[in-house]
Amino acid sequence: MFGKFFSRDYRYYVSQGDKYLAAERYADARTAFNDALEKMHNDKIDDAALEADIKGKMVLAGDRLGFVNLEEAEHAFQSGIASKAREHIHLVMQLAEDVITREKAEILLRRITEVEAGEPAAAPVHGCASCKGVSPEAVENSGISDEDLSSDDRFYLAIQTLPHELSLRYAGLGEEFACAYLTAHGGRADSALSLFHELNETAECDIYHYEISLIYYEQGDLSRCEHHLQRAIELNRANPLCWLALAQLTADTGRFQEALQLLDHMVVHQFLPDQARSMQGDIYQSIGAVDKAIDCYTELLAFPGTARIAAERLVPLLENQGRNDEAEFLFKKYLKGCC
Repeated sequence: MFGKFFSRDYRYYVSQGDKYLAAERYADARTAFNDALEKMHNDKIDDAALEADIKGKMVLAGDRLGFVNLEEAEHAFQSGIASKAREHIHLVMQLAEDVITREKAEILLRRITEVEAGEPAAAPVHGCASCKGVSPEAVENSGISDEDLSSDDRFYLAIQTLPHELSLRYAGLGEEFACAYLTAHGGRADSALSLFHELNETAECDIYHYEISLIYYEQGDLSRCEHHLQRAIELNRANPLCWLALAQLTADTGRFQEALQLLDHMVVHQFLPDQARSMQGDIYQSIGAVDKAIDCYTELLAFPGTARIAAERLVPLLENQGRNDEAEFLFKKYLKGCC
């Protein structure tokens, strides 16, 4: 086995990884791409562009595996097997970088924790529960992680749902911010809002404004939500979550053309472009611009991490247009075997 490994160069493993991706064998693809990177390192191949491309394909494969595990977690939860659902959710967190997939996993984990909330559990020893009067119960029911984790670990797990650069920024904002963040995700919106405002008054930051906007959105105060999103973008035009949230808000308030323009900006500047293009497709579909929606979803078919979701949206649209052969082709290629 080892003889075969050392007799092949990195190009072989890149080719194998590409084949596995096309065949939707995502675990095998990740292994092949990892072997390619190891061979490049061992053979002292200095090609930054190629290395970045291989790592990007590994991310795509990981996102797809994460999505599969999310489906398994949902099935386990619906079947009443909470422990199995948690195992799959942790795999989602380990494998996927896609923001939407990770957020769905966190929401599901929160639901599981709420169902189990009646069971006794030990309170965290240190961290968020000790600052500014936030109760251990707020941390316990946050739904971010298992009961036996410290608040530091809970916060670390929670911010893994964010794009990598943002997760690093969140991690660097200190204990008071972590306390506010866990409080917000533990369902204590008013307490969290007060904490975020205090932090923002001390040192204004786009992240503080963004987190404040989310709370106002949940409370239905869309005017204040938009104000804080606009201010966050003024402070940092490179924060992709602020653009995505603003696009969602404008769409929710019926300002579809404005939302589409915001999403175009995201695609052009590569701010979560897959999520932006997917949301554009959803908006076009909701306003009856079906052909444009089909164009958006078709573009997403080119990427393994979004192909299945795009196919799920495309198949009924094509069927409604009488394009049954195309719909059948997409179903067989991307959706065969799914429930």
